[in-house]
Amino acid sequence: MKKLFTVALFFIALTFNAQVTTKESFIGQWTSGGEATEMIVRKTDAGKIEVLDYSSYSGRQLKVLFINVTNERLVIKTVFEETNWNTTREFTFTDNNTLVCRISGDGEGTVIYKRLH
Repeated sequence: MKKLFTVALFFIALTFNAQVTTKESFIGQWTSGGEATEMIVRKTDAGKIEVLDYSSYSGRQLKVLFINVTNERLVIKTVFEETNWNTTREFTFTDNNTLVCRISGDGEGTVIYKRLH
């Protein structure tokens, strides 16, 4: 009985501490701290998620080719027209203000993004 109570208490604690994310959780201004791009994720008047993505170095905007957003992840395909670099970036939350970004394509790696606003 004591084990059953301990297990039940454990699962209740997990439920209360679980992070709930929605598509709207990605909305905000995000920085890579100069490691990659900077981005602003916003919701249009029509209710669609829109991404403004720009170079940390030059400030020039990347062309967003594709956006897919679910409650768990944000996937963005872009091309930086100056260099013709195509990348796909997959963002997932580690907490409400931190995203892990896995980059593939012409650039490869993992970058941490922090929410500014």
